Amino acid sequence: MTLSASSADMSGAPSTPPAERSGRRMTAGPNRRGTPAGFVTRFVAYSIDAVVIVVLLSVITFVINAIGTLTFGDRTTIEPPQGWAVTLGSVSLVSLVYLTLGWWLFGRTVGKLVIGVRVVGADGRHPTFAMALVRALMYWVSAILALGFLWIAFTPARRGWHDRVARTWVVYDWEAHVRTYYDDDPLPPLDTEIAPTC
Repeated sequence: MTLSASSADMSGAPSTPPAERSGRRMTAGPNRRGTPAGFVTRFVAYSIDAVVIVVLLSVITFVINAIGTLTFGDRTTIEPPQGWAVTLGSVSLVSLVYLTLGWWLFGRTVGKLVIGVRVVGADGRHPTFAMALVRALMYWVSAILALGFLWIAFTPARRGWHDRVARTWVVYDWEAHVRTYYDDDPLPPLDTEIAPTC
């Protein structure tokens, strides 16, 4: 008489671990938390923040126009060049408040939150209010011919002019992710983790 199952099978314990039987292997991806964020990553975050600022400005403009219509019965139209000055001033003020409060209170804006980066000081904590304000004001200086932003791409610490003046860094806030691979999938090469600069 021949048994169809081994004694290990009859006892309820598998003869080989499930990971070995299925050819499954586990590996952890690189932990980029604390490493300098690159130019492309930061550019995407800037783009998202630009959209948020436009939306905020549109909402504020709508509310002001609505209040003006209810109060005076008609909208007041400002013709150029005064209209351009008002628009530039409004964009500057909304941007200044949005960026300063975001960095000071949370260490990030909406764009940086979506991308997974944050702004830190030399101690690794959120910037102070003064640091956040200086950083937001320096954005306009960095925007001159975009040189202050392009500086990020050509320096090892990935810091723009506004970062250096405000004494801040922009770093990744990504945790390492565990991924599952099978025997018929090639394992990716191991990444060398970059030491944090702050």
